[in-house]
Amino acid sequence: MNNLDKVFRETPPSIEIRLGKDNCEALGICHDDPRQTAEENIRYDAALAWTKAEVVELAKYGFESKIIVGGKFARIASKGYDNFDVWYALYAWIEQNGYTFRDEPPFEKYLNALEEHEPTEQRFEIYVPIE
Repeated sequence: MNNLDKVFRETPPSIEIRLGKDNCEALGICHDDPRQTAEENIRYDAALAWTKAEVVELAKYGFESKIIVGGKFARIASKGYDNFDVWYALYAWIEQNGYTFRDEPPFEKYLNALEEHEPTEQRFEIYVPIE
């Protein structure tokens, strides 16, 4: 039994919370460029996205929540673990096509992160907020 199961047994949630991989999305919110920021100063939020009702319920158990602001995003899909070149290609495309960057952090959506894969088989999408 993991810690969350134990917490839910002691204080059952008021709604059904399905925590399995089929009910959430794995995200990584990227605040810093690892090529420009010292490793000890890199800020990165590993996150799982659920429905609003589940997020509200999980907050009652002390889980932190964040909101990804909607709007227009540039998006690119790729595969592999070392993805700096993909990030830079997307940023170059944004600039070359006259878009401007919004003051919101970009994020990665991991398409098969909750499954067992070699790092080279990790599929992901990068989302950069633009105007």
